[in-house]
Amino acid sequence: MSIRNSLLNEIEAVQKKMALSDRAFSIGATGNPKFMSRLRKGNVTLASVEAAKKHVTLLKRTPTEEARA
Repeated sequence: MSIRNSLLNEIEAVQKKMALSDRAFSIGATGNPKFMSRLRKGNVTLASVEAAKKHVTLLKRTPTEEARA
Protein backbone atom coordinates (compact mmCIF):
# COMPACT_ATOMS: atom_id res chain seq x y z
CA MET A 1 0.00 0.00 0.00
CA SER A 2 1.34 3.43 -0.88
CA ILE A 3 1.97 6.15 1.67
CA ARG A 4 -0.80 8.21 0.08
CA ASN A 5 -3.34 5.37 0.30
CA SER A 6 -2.31 4.62 3.86
CA LEU A 7 -2.78 8.27 4.84
CA LEU A 8 -6.13 8.44 3.04
CA ASN A 9 -7.36 5.35 4.92
CA GLU A 10 -6.25 6.82 8.23
CA ILE A 11 -7.89 10.19 7.49
CA GLU A 12 -11.12 8.58 6.28
CA ALA A 13 -11.35 6.50 9.47
CA VAL A 14 -11.00 9.64 11.59
CA GLN A 15 -13.49 11.50 9.41
CA LYS A 16 -16.05 8.72 9.84
CA LYS A 17 -15.51 8.51 13.61
CA MET A 18 -15.82 12.28 14.08
CA ALA A 19 -18.31 12.98 11.25
CA LEU A 20 -15.94 15.38 9.49
CA SER A 21 -16.36 16.38 5.87
CA ASP A 22 -13.38 16.53 3.53
CA ARG A 23 -13.54 20.31 3.68
CA ALA A 24 -13.63 20.43 7.49
CA PHE A 25 -10.68 18.06 7.79
CA SER A 26 -8.72 19.90 5.09
CA ILE A 27 -9.15 23.29 6.75
CA GLY A 28 -8.26 21.90 10.18
CA ALA A 29 -5.17 20.12 8.91
CA THR A 30 -3.71 22.53 6.37
CA GLY A 31 -5.93 25.60 6.13
CA ASN A 32 -6.59 24.63 2.48
CA PRO A 33 -10.17 23.48 1.84
CA LYS A 34 -9.06 21.54 -1.24
CA PHE A 35 -6.40 19.45 0.48
CA MET A 36 -8.36 16.17 0.46
CA SER A 37 -9.26 16.36 -3.22
CA ARG A 38 -5.64 17.18 -4.04
CA LEU A 39 -4.40 14.33 -1.84
CA ARG A 40 -6.66 11.90 -3.71
CA LYS A 41 -5.19 13.15 -7.00
CA GLY A 42 -1.65 12.88 -5.65
CA ASN A 43 -0.97 16.60 -5.95
CA VAL A 44 0.17 17.62 -2.45
CA THR A 45 3.39 18.75 -0.84
CA LEU A 46 5.33 16.89 1.81
CA ALA A 47 4.62 19.73 4.25
CA SER A 48 0.86 19.34 3.80
CA VAL A 49 1.09 15.56 4.23
CA GLU A 50 3.02 16.08 7.47
CA ALA A 51 0.42 18.60 8.65
CA ALA A 52 -2.37 16.13 7.87
CA LYS A 53 -0.63 13.35 9.80
CA LYS A 54 -0.18 15.67 12.78
CA HIS A 55 -3.85 16.66 12.61
CA VAL A 56 -4.93 13.00 12.52
CA THR A 57 -2.81 12.33 15.60
CA LEU A 58 -4.42 15.24 17.44
CA LEU A 59 -7.93 14.12 16.47
CA LYS A 60 -7.23 10.58 17.69
CA ARG A 61 -6.26 11.77 21.16
CA THR A 62 -8.62 10.78 23.94
CA PRO A 63 -9.84 13.32 26.52
CA THR A 64 -7.51 11.70 29.09
CA GLU A 65 -4.51 12.24 26.83
CA GLU A 66 -5.62 15.85 26.27
CA ALA A 67 -5.70 16.46 30.03
CA ARG A 68 -2.13 15.21 30.35
CA ALA A 69 -0.81 17.32 27.46
